[in-house]
Amino acid sequence: VTDTMLVAVYHDCMKEYPDLTQLENQFHDAFRYLKYYFPEAPAPRVYSYISGFDYRNPVQLAGENILIALDLYLGAGYPRYKQLGVPAYVLEGFDRKYILRDAMTEIAKTSIPFDRAGNKLLDRMILEGKIKWFVHAMLPDISQEALFGYTPAQLTWAKENEGLVWAFILENEMLYSPDPMVNRKFIGQNPFTSYFGQESPPRLGQYIGYRMVDQYMQRNSGVNLLQLLQNSDAQKILQRSGYKPKL
Repeated sequence: VTDTMLVAVYHDCMKEYPDLTQLENQFHDAFRYLKYYFPEAPAPRVYSYISGFDYRNPVQLAGENILIALDLYLGAGYPRYKQLGVPAYVLEGFDRKYILRDAMTEIAKTSIPFDRAGNKLLDRMILEGKIKWFVHAMLPDISQEALFGYTPAQLTWAKENEGLVWAFILENEMLYSPDPMVNRKFIGQNPFTSYFGQESPPRLGQYIGYRMVDQYMQRNSGVNLLQLLQNSDAQKILQRSGYKPKL
């Protein structure tokens, strides 16, 4: 509490977040959906704090507590971020519009049996798709740009080239590949998906995974959200989704 840098950052946070009422109301609405889908789940307690730029953990879930590092949601242009050496494409996520999304992402992970998740590209895509589907269920008004962290141009690219990306994965026999490099290029935090050039959006594996899961849930109305999250059979989800994007 006497560190001059942290004190300065605290004051910057107070300027950006002088009143948390709007954020509290947004969490209240999200927790209503959480209670709808998971009646037995207790509503988490939400705390904000100054992390000292712990940029790998902007939101943490500790038991029934959600911890939000406000100093990691001051906007990509916040001048102190440049001193961290964090790439610009990562800084784009340091925006207040992602607080709810990031919090719901952490909650989603608590219901997924990661020990049963495989390491093939299909496994990872379905895993990320399930997380995104949960977030959208908790935040039904979230835009697809905010859900995926895309610009409007990136989202348009993903939609227009979905069939092309899927065909590329199949033709190059990547779908069942356990190669960590393939997973990182399709799932990891990158400025773009290198297989498709610098104009492509990043994390295309997450986008396609969401599309698979979304079609699966539309075609299988008897499956509830908890059953989806706990289903570790990525192959069955793919088959029962009927996913076949057009070229």
